[in-house]
Amino acid sequence: MTCGMGTHAAARQRGRAKVGRVQKRRKKQRLDLARPVERPRMPIGVLLRVFVLGSMAIGASGYALYRHYLVPRPSMIAPAPAPDPSASDLLPAPEVIPLPSR
Repeated sequence: MTCGMGTHAAARQRGRAKVGRVQKRRKKQRLDLARPVERPRMPIGVLLRVFVLGSMAIGASGYALYRHYLVPRPSMIAPAPAPDPSASDLLPAPEVIPLPSR
């Protein structure tokens, strides 16, 4: 039974082996200055979607600023008016008749 020392030594050896490898370097591509530079093509659908989402974000932030600074907030001190009981769709509570005590 080993305490794992062999695995650490093997890992160190593998690490050393990686350092000794020679990596191929990529050659730098030279630009041909006589040829005109091509623009990357952007799909119209993606461009339109980004424009619409950006416009919506700008509009939403403007609306939020308008609401925050210019629309008065309702008073939190006064209680809200009680709802009209006749307009309720709920069934009325049954009458409670007290039973005579014995």
